[in-house]
Amino acid sequence: MWQYFDKWRRQPPGWLGLSIDAQGMTLVDLCPEAMTSGQIQRSVAEDWIDLTASPWQDPVGSGAAIQKCLKRAELPRRRLAMGLPQDQVAQDSLQVEEALPEKDIRARVVWAASQRLQLEWDAVVVDYRCELQETELHSTSGFRTVSWGACGIAWTRAADQMSRAAGLSLQFLGVEPVLDVATFEDTSPRHRIACELAWQGARS
Repeated sequence: MWQYFDKWRRQPPGWLGLSIDAQGMTLVDLCPEAMTSGQIQRSVAEDWIDLTASPWQDPVGSGAAIQKCLKRAELPRRRLAMGLPQDQVAQDSLQVEEALPEKDIRARVVWAASQRLQLEWDAVVVDYRCELQETELHSTSGFRTVSWGACGIAWTRAADQMSRAAGLSLQFLGVEPVLDVATFEDTSPRHRIACELAWQGARS
């Protein structure tokens, strides 16, 4: 028995990928074996029944519905990867002086994001990275490129509320990918999005 549990403890943890829309939700289980084989075999899809508003407007109710679905499907994973709707996320880049301090870079990103999203500066959440300059540590132009993404803080709070209500640990929050639906005629778009988010979480 102890050997069995010890083996279970050593297994790398898996991921759940979640995709939601106004009609329902899809969960996929990216277990350690699937991470090795590249194939996701376990998934569950369900239409919303008890929700009186959109899933993002009722994150607690959505999370409770997800938890019920998890229990029925007996999916054991607890690490969650999900994405925000594409139309609620702004992504862009900007040029900054190479010697600009980190706090000033962040301030410029926050300002650019708030302008793009038409929100107050303290109502946005940003993520950004400074790209390396070709093969040198210093660019010849004296500037570097900062790539950034942002959304309203209300969306990240809703995602957190939803995952908590579902009893899950939200460890990756990205953007729902745009997929060529015609390429995946054998599966639903929600299933493909959930798979891609699970893989993004595993690679993060």
